[in-house]
Amino acid sequence: MKLLRSRGFELKEGSPPNSFVLADGQGLEVDVHAVVFDDMGNGIYRMENGQDWIYPAEGFHGRGYVDGIEVRCLTPEAQVLCHAHGYEPVAKDFQDMKLLRERFGIKLPSHLVGPDG
Repeated sequence: MKLLRSRGFELKEGSPPNSFVLADGQGLEVDVHAVVFDDMGNGIYRMENGQDWIYPAEGFHGRGYVDGIEVRCLTPEAQVLCHAHGYEPVAKDFQDMKLLRERFGIKLPSHLVGPDG
């Protein structure tokens, strides 16, 4: 969090350490969901309502790039799974899902397709 603050990001919502969003005022956001790993490699995330959300172990095998630097991330399938449950998607979620579908050929649940198809 210290590194992101040094780059102009501030706490927008939520409360560390479990779940929070940092924003830079220029439209960039970092949405953090801290997990504790179980013996099977699943990530257990404690939601604001006190319930646990389980990220499947295989979902942590993604790779991506940020500013040309390879980073570990969730797989496209895990990204869709996370967006498919627990909240009402908004425009940016539909856009994210559209990009995942176009780039990786991911099949989306109908409620994540969005008004633009």
